Amino acid sequence: MEWVVDGFVDGVDGVGVGDLSTFEKEALDAHNEYRARHNTAPLSFSQELSKDCKVWANVLTQDGVIAQSPTNFGENIWSKPSITEGEVSGKEAVDSWYSEIKYYDFENPSHSDKTEHFTQLIWQESTDMGIAYVVSDKGAFVVAQYKPRGNVTKAESFANNVRPLDTAYSKPSETPAAEPEPAPKPEEAEATPAGATPAAEPTPAKEEKKKSHRHCAKKKDPRLKKAERSPCE
Repeated sequence: MEWVVDGFVDGVDGVGVGDLSTFEKEALDAHNEYRARHNTAPLSFSQELSKDCKVWANVLTQDGVIAQSPTNFGENIWSKPSITEGEVSGKEAVDSWYSEIKYYDFENPSHSDKTEHFTQLIWQESTDMGIAYVVSDKGAFVVAQYKPRGNVTKAESFANNVRPLDTAYSKPSETPAAEPEPAPKPEEAEATPAGATPAAEPTPAKEEKKKSHRHCAKKKDPRLKKAERSPCE
């Protein structure tokens, strides 16, 4: 089943897409994209809920600690201490909440502290959402609220509201990497191309002849001139 979100969001406040801030639109689009993966109807945006989210996000910046508000609606909270100024992405918080899917056991659907953000995000009976953020010197805080609330702890609630991932969105199997080709074996001798003259082998260097010590039988005669003397002398 494919859900199509029209260009106008049918929220309780009749909010049009053009009336949303960049942050709000990013957050709403991310929610509905993930819900579509589970064949769950898209959420509508509520300015009423967003106002409550803004109030609670301001409260959280006072202590810089995440805590649930006293709301009767469903709620997801995200913080990032490294962001102390500037804008916040509406998609980053939603991506973080949805990443809890890796801990959810669809074969044994139930509530868990590890997956409660994910299950609220795609909870089928939730139809409206609001979201807001505040940035302070203690970091950025994002608060989202949903109605009707999700994570209802009845035995059949999770099985009915947390639908499995559509097979169309299953992660494709990775293609195994090709094995490297074996290196060619070195040949004993390289073949000489046809018509080429084989290279001449280097001539071994001649060994230097050792001078022989010649023994002369006769002693040098001092009376003979140099030219007349024996070579031994």
